[in-house]
Amino acid sequence: MKKITNYSVLLNHTRIDEFDECCRLLDTRLGALLPAAQDTILNTFYTPFHTNYQKEEAIMKPILASPLTPVLEHVDRERKIEVNAICHTIETNSKNEFEPDRKAAALNLIPAVHAYRGIGHRTLTGTTSYERNFIYDVTQPEHAADVATLGLAAQLTRAESLNQQFEDYLLEREHKWQAQHPGSLKPLRREISMDFRNLAECTNLHYLATVLNGAPSAAIEAIIDEVNDIFRPFRRSLAHRGVHGTSDSDDYQNPENSLPEYDGPLQAPDGNPHVLDPNEHPAMGE
Repeated sequence: MKKITNYSVLLNHTRIDEFDECCRLLDTRLGALLPAAQDTILNTFYTPFHTNYQKEEAIMKPILASPLTPVLEHVDRERKIEVNAICHTIETNSKNEFEPDRKAAALNLIPAVHAYRGIGHRTLTGTTSYERNFIYDVTQPEHAADVATLGLAAQLTRAESLNQQFEDYLLEREHKWQAQHPGSLKPLRREISMDFRNLAECTNLHYLATVLNGAPSAAIEAIIDEVNDIFRPFRRSLAHRGVHGTSDSDDYQNPENSLPEYDGPLQAPDGNPHVLDPNEHPAMGE
Protein backbone atom coordinates (compact mmCIF):
# COMPACT_ATOMS: atom_id res chain seq x y z
CA MET A 1 0.00 0.00 0.00
CA LYS A 2 1.21 3.50 -0.76
CA LYS A 3 2.52 5.66 2.05
CA ILE A 4 4.83 8.58 2.69
CA THR A 5 7.83 6.40 3.20
CA ASN A 6 11.11 6.27 5.09
CA TYR A 7 11.64 9.98 5.58
CA SER A 8 12.94 9.92 9.15
CA VAL A 9 16.65 9.88 8.39
CA LEU A 10 16.14 12.60 5.79
CA LEU A 11 14.76 14.99 8.38
CA ASN A 12 18.26 15.16 9.83
CA HIS A 13 20.19 15.51 6.57
CA THR A 14 18.02 17.75 4.40
CA ARG A 15 19.43 21.25 3.70
CA ILE A 16 16.82 22.72 3.34
CA ASP A 17 14.84 22.67 0.14
CA GLU A 18 13.71 19.04 -0.08
CA PHE A 19 12.16 19.11 3.36
CA ASP A 20 10.78 22.61 2.81
CA GLU A 21 9.27 21.53 -0.50
CA CYS A 22 7.56 18.58 1.17
CA CYS A 23 6.36 20.84 3.97
CA ARG A 24 5.03 23.34 1.44
CA LEU A 25 3.29 20.56 -0.46
CA LEU A 26 1.60 19.13 2.64
CA ASP A 27 0.73 22.63 3.85
CA THR A 28 -0.95 23.73 0.62
CA ARG A 29 -2.43 20.46 -0.66
CA LEU A 30 -3.76 19.16 2.64
CA GLY A 31 -4.84 22.68 3.58
CA ALA A 32 -6.96 22.87 0.43
CA LEU A 33 -8.28 19.34 0.92
CA LEU A 34 -9.25 19.46 4.59
CA PRO A 35 -12.55 21.11 5.49
CA ALA A 36 -11.33 23.82 7.88
CA ALA A 37 -14.38 23.67 10.13
CA GLN A 38 -14.49 19.87 10.30
CA ASP A 39 -12.92 18.22 13.34
CA THR A 40 -10.99 15.38 11.71
CA ILE A 41 -7.88 13.64 13.00
CA LEU A 42 -5.96 14.94 9.98
CA ASN A 43 -6.98 18.46 10.99
CA THR A 44 -5.72 17.76 14.50
CA PHE A 45 -2.22 17.09 13.20
CA TYR A 46 -2.33 19.52 10.29
CA THR A 47 -3.08 22.61 12.42
CA PRO A 48 0.13 22.67 14.56
CA PHE A 49 2.18 21.72 11.50
CA HIS A 50 0.67 24.58 9.48
CA THR A 51 1.17 27.10 12.31
CA ASN A 52 4.84 26.23 12.86
CA TYR A 53 5.62 25.99 9.16
CA GLN A 54 4.20 29.44 8.52
CA LYS A 55 6.32 30.80 11.38
CA GLU A 56 9.43 29.29 9.80
CA GLU A 57 8.54 30.68 6.37
CA ALA A 58 8.36 34.18 7.87
CA ILE A 59 11.75 33.73 9.55
CA MET A 60 13.41 32.35 6.41
CA LYS A 61 12.27 34.97 3.91
CA PRO A 62 15.07 37.49 4.71
CA ILE A 63 17.70 34.91 3.71
CA LEU A 64 16.88 35.64 0.06
CA ALA A 65 18.29 39.14 0.51
CA SER A 66 21.76 37.69 1.09
CA PRO A 67 24.49 38.96 -1.28
CA LEU A 68 25.20 35.29 -2.00
CA THR A 69 21.79 34.83 -3.63
CA PRO A 70 22.85 36.33 -7.03
CA VAL A 71 25.99 34.15 -6.92
CA LEU A 72 23.85 31.07 -6.29
CA GLU A 73 21.56 31.99 -9.17
CA HIS A 74 24.55 32.40 -11.52
CA VAL A 75 26.12 29.05 -10.55
CA ASP A 76 22.70 27.40 -10.83
CA ARG A 77 22.35 28.64 -14.42
CA GLU A 78 25.88 27.52 -15.32
CA ARG A 79 25.50 24.01 -13.94
CA LYS A 80 22.20 23.51 -15.76
CA ILE A 81 23.78 24.69 -19.02
CA GLU A 82 26.64 22.21 -18.56
CA VAL A 83 24.43 19.22 -17.75
CA ASN A 84 21.98 20.06 -20.52
CA ALA A 85 24.89 20.22 -22.98
CA ILE A 86 26.00 16.75 -21.87
CA CYS A 87 22.46 15.44 -22.25
CA HIS A 88 22.21 17.03 -25.71
CA THR A 89 25.42 15.31 -26.83
CA ILE A 90 24.13 11.95 -25.64
CA GLU A 91 20.68 12.44 -27.14
CA THR A 92 22.03 13.60 -30.51
CA ASN A 93 24.47 10.74 -30.80
CA SER A 94 21.86 8.16 -29.81
CA LYS A 95 20.40 8.84 -33.30
CA ASN A 96 23.76 9.07 -35.07
CA GLU A 97 23.56 6.60 -37.94
CA PHE A 98 26.92 7.65 -39.42
CA GLU A 99 29.16 6.79 -36.44
CA PRO A 100 28.14 3.42 -34.94
CA ASP A 101 30.63 3.63 -32.07
CA ARG A 102 29.28 6.99 -30.90
CA LYS A 103 25.70 5.79 -31.26
CA ALA A 104 26.41 2.66 -29.22
CA ALA A 105 28.08 4.73 -26.50
CA ALA A 106 25.18 7.18 -26.41
CA LEU A 107 22.60 4.39 -26.19
CA ASN A 108 24.42 3.03 -23.14
CA LEU A 109 24.12 6.45 -21.45
CA ILE A 110 20.64 7.46 -22.60
CA PRO A 111 18.80 5.89 -19.60
CA ALA A 112 20.56 8.37 -17.30
CA VAL A 113 19.44 11.22 -19.56
CA HIS A 114 15.85 10.01 -19.53
CA ALA A 115 15.91 9.80 -15.72
CA TYR A 116 17.27 13.36 -15.51
CA ARG A 117 14.94 14.82 -18.15
CA GLY A 118 11.91 12.98 -16.85
CA ILE A 119 11.33 15.22 -13.84
CA GLY A 120 9.24 18.31 -13.50
CA HIS A 121 9.66 21.14 -11.00
CA ARG A 122 12.91 20.99 -9.04
CA THR A 123 13.93 22.92 -5.96
CA LEU A 124 17.47 24.33 -5.91
CA THR A 125 18.88 21.55 -3.76
CA GLY A 126 16.58 19.17 -5.61
CA THR A 127 18.46 20.11 -8.77
CA THR A 128 21.70 19.43 -6.89
CA SER A 129 20.51 15.92 -6.04
CA TYR A 130 19.25 15.18 -9.56
CA GLU A 131 22.49 16.40 -11.15
CA ARG A 132 24.64 14.51 -8.67
CA ASN A 133 22.66 11.35 -9.42
CA PHE A 134 22.98 11.95 -13.18
CA ILE A 135 26.75 12.46 -12.97
CA TYR A 136 27.06 9.43 -10.71
CA ASP A 137 25.18 7.23 -13.19
CA VAL A 138 27.12 8.42 -16.24
CA THR A 139 30.55 8.13 -14.58
CA GLN A 140 30.18 4.54 -13.38
CA PRO A 141 33.21 2.39 -14.37
CA GLU A 142 31.19 0.43 -16.91
CA HIS A 143 30.55 3.68 -18.81
CA ALA A 144 34.18 4.90 -18.89
CA ALA A 145 34.62 3.85 -22.52
CA ASP A 146 31.28 5.45 -23.49
CA VAL A 147 32.26 8.75 -21.86
CA ALA A 148 35.63 8.65 -23.64
CA THR A 149 34.02 7.86 -27.00
CA LEU A 150 31.73 10.87 -26.72
CA GLY A 151 34.43 13.13 -25.27
CA LEU A 152 32.40 14.01 -22.18
CA ALA A 153 35.03 13.71 -19.44
CA ALA A 154 35.90 17.41 -19.18
CA GLN A 155 32.24 18.49 -19.25
CA LEU A 156 31.33 16.00 -16.55
CA THR A 157 34.18 17.24 -14.36
CA ARG A 158 33.02 20.83 -14.81
CA ALA A 159 29.38 19.91 -14.12
CA GLU A 160 30.38 18.11 -10.93
CA SER A 161 32.50 21.10 -9.86
CA LEU A 162 29.67 23.57 -10.49
CA ASN A 163 27.23 21.37 -8.59
CA GLN A 164 29.59 21.26 -5.61
CA GLN A 165 30.15 25.03 -5.82
CA PHE A 166 26.42 25.58 -5.65
CA GLU A 167 26.07 23.37 -2.60
CA ASP A 168 29.01 25.12 -0.89
CA TYR A 169 27.56 28.59 -1.56
CA LEU A 170 24.14 27.47 -0.35
CA LEU A 171 25.59 26.21 2.92
CA GLU A 172 27.65 29.38 3.31
CA ARG A 173 24.52 31.50 2.87
CA GLU A 174 22.63 29.49 5.45
CA HIS A 175 25.51 29.49 7.95
CA LYS A 176 25.99 33.26 7.66
CA TRP A 177 22.29 33.85 8.15
CA GLN A 178 22.17 31.53 11.16
CA ALA A 179 25.21 33.27 12.67
CA GLN A 180 23.34 36.57 12.45
CA HIS A 181 20.15 35.04 13.92
CA PRO A 182 21.42 32.61 16.58
CA GLY A 183 18.82 30.30 18.03
CA SER A 184 15.98 31.66 15.91
CA LEU A 185 15.37 28.59 13.77
CA LYS A 186 16.72 25.40 15.33
CA PRO A 187 14.04 24.88 18.03
CA LEU A 188 11.29 25.64 15.52
CA ARG A 189 12.79 23.26 12.95
CA ARG A 190 12.78 20.48 15.56
CA GLU A 191 9.09 21.13 16.19
CA ILE A 192 8.32 21.15 12.47
CA SER A 193 10.24 17.90 11.98
CA MET A 194 8.12 16.21 14.62
CA ASP A 195 4.96 17.85 13.26
CA PHE A 196 5.89 16.58 9.79
CA ARG A 197 6.50 13.08 11.13
CA ASN A 198 3.13 13.04 12.91
CA LEU A 199 1.26 14.48 9.93
CA ALA A 200 2.93 12.06 7.50
CA GLU A 201 2.05 9.06 9.69
CA CYS A 202 -1.50 10.34 10.10
CA THR A 203 -1.80 10.85 6.33
CA ASN A 204 -0.59 7.27 5.80
CA LEU A 205 -3.10 5.94 8.30
CA HIS A 206 -5.88 8.01 6.81
CA TYR A 207 -5.13 6.59 3.36
CA LEU A 208 -5.09 3.08 4.82
CA ALA A 209 -8.48 3.79 6.38
CA THR A 210 -9.94 4.83 3.03
CA VAL A 211 -8.54 1.68 1.43
CA LEU A 212 -10.05 -0.51 4.13
CA ASN A 213 -13.29 1.41 3.71
CA GLY A 214 -13.36 0.36 0.06
CA ALA A 215 -12.90 3.88 -1.35
CA PRO A 216 -9.17 4.74 -1.65
CA SER A 217 -8.65 8.51 -1.69
CA ALA A 218 -7.10 9.47 -5.04
CA ALA A 219 -6.34 12.94 -3.65
CA ILE A 220 -4.38 11.60 -0.66
CA GLU A 221 -2.64 9.05 -2.89
CA ALA A 222 -1.49 11.86 -5.21
CA ILE A 223 -0.07 13.81 -2.24
CA ILE A 224 1.81 10.70 -1.04
CA ASP A 225 3.29 10.20 -4.52
CA GLU A 226 4.40 13.84 -4.77
CA VAL A 227 6.11 13.81 -1.37
CA ASN A 228 7.95 10.58 -2.18
CA ASP A 229 9.00 11.97 -5.59
CA ILE A 230 10.66 14.92 -3.81
CA PHE A 231 12.54 12.77 -1.31
CA ARG A 232 13.62 9.99 -3.70
CA PRO A 233 16.50 11.73 -5.56
CA PHE A 234 17.84 13.25 -2.36
CA ARG A 235 17.87 9.82 -0.73
CA ARG A 236 19.82 8.45 -3.70
CA SER A 237 22.25 11.34 -3.47
CA LEU A 238 22.87 10.64 0.23
CA ALA A 239 23.28 6.93 -0.48
CA HIS A 240 25.98 7.71 -3.06
CA ARG A 241 27.88 9.52 -0.32
CA GLY A 242 27.55 6.55 2.02
CA VAL A 243 25.07 8.08 4.48
CA HIS A 244 23.74 5.27 6.66
CA GLY A 245 20.13 4.32 6.21
CA THR A 246 19.53 5.82 2.77
CA SER A 247 20.00 3.00 0.28
CA ASP A 248 16.96 1.65 -1.50
CA SER A 249 17.38 -1.70 0.29
CA ASP A 250 17.56 -0.15 3.76
CA ASP A 251 14.65 0.75 5.98
CA TYR A 252 16.28 4.18 6.32
CA GLN A 253 16.38 3.93 10.08
CA ASN A 254 19.39 5.07 12.07
CA PRO A 255 18.64 5.08 15.79
CA GLU A 256 21.25 7.76 16.38
CA ASN A 257 20.07 10.17 13.72
CA SER A 258 16.42 9.60 13.00
CA LEU A 259 13.11 10.28 14.62
CA PRO A 260 11.32 7.21 15.95
CA GLU A 261 9.02 5.39 13.57
CA TYR A 262 5.34 5.05 14.41
CA ASP A 263 4.97 2.34 17.04
CA GLY A 264 1.52 2.96 18.45
CA PRO A 265 -1.40 5.40 18.47
CA LEU A 266 -0.40 8.88 17.39
CA GLN A 267 -0.29 11.46 20.13
CA ALA A 268 -2.25 14.57 19.30
CA PRO A 269 -1.13 17.99 20.60
CA ASP A 270 -3.44 17.52 23.60
CA GLY A 271 -1.58 14.32 24.50
CA ASN A 272 -4.55 12.04 23.82
CA PRO A 273 -4.00 8.99 21.60
CA HIS A 274 -5.95 8.87 18.35
CA VAL A 275 -6.69 5.82 16.25
CA LEU A 276 -8.19 6.00 12.79
CA ASP A 277 -11.47 4.19 12.36
CA PRO A 278 -12.21 3.44 8.67
CA ASN A 279 -15.89 3.95 9.28
CA GLU A 280 -15.34 7.45 10.65
CA HIS A 281 -13.04 8.71 7.89
CA PRO A 282 -14.38 8.30 4.38
CA ALA A 283 -12.22 9.23 1.40
CA MET A 284 -11.68 12.92 0.87
CA GLY A 285 -11.20 14.77 -2.37
CA GLU A 286 -12.99 12.24 -4.54
